[in-house]
Amino acid sequence: RDVLLDLPEKSRFVVPLEITKPKEYHKAENDFIGWLTKKSQSKAKKAKKALAIVRMGYLKRLAARLKWKGVLDWVDNFLEASEGKLILFAVHKKPIKLLRERYRRRCVVIDGSTSQPKRMLAVDQFQKNKRIRILIGNIRAAGKGLNLTAASAVAFAEMGWTPGEHNQAEDRAHRIGQTRGLNCYYLVANGTIESDLCELIQQKASVFDSVFDGEKEVDTLDIFDQLQIEIKKRSRK
Repeated sequence: RDVLLDLPEKSRFVVPLEITKPKEYHKAENDFIGWLTKKSQSKAKKAKKALAIVRMGYLKRLAARLKWKGVLDWVDNFLEASEGKLILFAVHKKPIKLLRERYRRRCVVIDGSTSQPKRMLAVDQFQKNKRIRILIGNIRAAGKGLNLTAASAVAFAEMGWTPGEHNQAEDRAHRIGQTRGLNCYYLVANGTIESDLCELIQQKASVFDSVFDGEKEVDTLDIFDQLQIEIKKRSRK
């Protein structure tokens, strides 16, 4: 706000979505908690942490898959309720493919396989063609270096791991040239690792802002360590 006073307001909204097979998710989460609580002296600490991250990645993908109907319903409602354009971010290839197939006449796609000429063409179509309502982007491939100010909203069908990824992605639309307020929607699988991750990302974003302003010290606890703590807490409820 202090640096770019001319930018319109950016607002964030968390949209909780119910998952379709809660028993499947909770079994996977309980399996992870059981593994986490076992004391193993045979593995080095770093190796165990790396494996924990892999397992949390599986939980994250599972939560995203089980909320998918809610994601599609939300996007359909957005298209029906407004004439605005949407940047829709995902992480993995399969969700991006499914979104492309569903909205193919109204979307363009930028992922890791998109060449530079096709990337620029997709941006141009999104910015200028009224029929193109959605830009579907991989959060890393499309989350930096693009000007997408035609968007009135940004939504995350899947989440990354850090506040920086999301801030960068949001700012594809919240930049010089944007004349409207921007709404950013986090489509979160309720009661899952996504809920924990979303809360931690927002907390860390606030801490970062305070650190930048000299108000707080850096939070040194790794987000993966904090996720493990939050998952264990939910298991005790």
